Parts: sequence; C-alpha cells; structure tokens
Amino acid sequence: MTGNILASQLSTERKASYTLENLARVKAKFLVPVKMSQCMLLTDDGSEKHGVAHQWIKNGDHPKIDHAIAQADIHYSNSMIEAANKQLKYRFLYHQNINDFSKLGEYLTKAIIDFNHRPHGVLNGLTPIEVLQGKIYSKEAQHNLLSLAKQTRIRENQKLKCCVGTFSKGKFTFLKKVNMNSVAT
Repeated sequence: MTGNILASQLSTERKASYTLENLARVKAKFLVPVKMSQCMLLTDDGSEKHGVAHQWIKNGDHPKIDHAIAQADIHYSNSMIEAANKQLKYRFLYHQNINDFSKLGEYLTKAIIDFNHRPHGVLNGLTPIEVLQGKIYSKEAQHNLLSLAKQTRIRENQKLKCCVGTFSKGKFTFLKKVNMNSVAT
C-alpha cells in the first residue's frame, strides 16, 4: 500500500459512476503505464460493491483488479483509507473558511498534493509519492538524513547571536540569565 490519493472528484451527490470514473483514471494513469498485471482494490461495503463500478472491476482485464471488502473478504479494515479521509478533513478542510464550491475544489486539490508529498509515519517517513515511485525505506539512509539535518540545524543555530546559552553535545548551557520582563517584544 502506498497511501496515495490517486484520484478524486468533487460532487454534490454520491454516485457509483463517480467511483467508476476515478477507477478508470487510476488504471489509465498509474496501472497500465507500468504494465501491472494484477492489483487489489480495498474498499468498505459501499457503492463500489454494486452497479457499474462493480461490473467494471469484475469484467476488467490488464490489470486484473481483485476487489476485497474490508472485514468481509479480508480480516483487516480499510483503516489506512479512513485515516487519509480523516487527515484531509481535520488537517486541511475543517480549519478553512471555504465559502463556495469552486474554492473547495481548488483547496481540495492543494490538500491532496500536500497529503501525497507529506512524510507519513506508517510509511517509515517516506511520502506516499515516494512509495508509489518505488522508493524503499532504508533505516541507514533515514539515520544519515536525520544526522545531517541535526548537524545543519546546530550549525544554523550557532550562527545566531541572540541566544542566552549554547547547545553542544546534546546539552544546553546557560551563558547568562535574562530577565524576560525586560526584553522588548
């Protein structure tokens, strides 16, 4: 699983045909170009289980799509999908003053791009895009990146002359005490 949001569609109504359109876009853009022969679509027991989307999945070829329904066909849930929905709502949408449908579409596009390019803990700090592109998590590489980031941050902090102390070898040493009431803000 990559955790990517590969396709979306904004609508004022719910239709299984929208699912079909999104699936067709994902197939054309991501599955066919890499000549994937088989993949799994994990869903809940929603509209994609019935109607045109179900028939498209069932009758499709190249790649063959195995449709699994969470907690019915397989023992685990679609919690990764639900987590993505929750992140979009709480991290991006609920805190915005979006007053019309077109603005919602614009903002949702930006939110999905951000989501797909944001490191995820469940992906060991990789972004969904990196996983989709085949990047494999390396504990050693991650350690090296974190060490480099720490060294860079320390060098940048040492350039600042406003500090009242110094941070070295994991310890902070006070150089002088400052009366915070006398510091102008």
